[in-house]
Amino acid sequence: MKLTSNKKFEVKDTDVIFTLRNPTNEEINKYYASKLDISGKTVKDNSVQARCELFDLLLTNIENLEDDNGIVTTDRKNAIPLKWKGEAIFKAFDESEIDLKN
Repeated sequence: MKLTSNKKFEVKDTDVIFTLRNPTNEEINKYYASKLDISGKTVKDNSVQARCELFDLLLTNIENLEDDNGIVTTDRKNAIPLKWKGEAIFKAFDESEIDLKN
């Protein structure tokens, strides 16, 4: 297997493709740390916001996406549905790709 510098994600049942660059170790560590806010006896789940922020940071290209204002480019990331952003990051970094063997 060859490690690549980019990952492509296709939105199910569409032609939309997002290209994300691989994060640095510092960026991924910051992402994991920002998912939960633990203070005292309370825990706040910030995972949706953290996923969207990481998506915006890593996005390098968008294919086949338009809205009422025209073609959606990386300059108009706010037009991308949060659900799509979150799912791309979840699949890339939260869903385990490693099958641990005993």
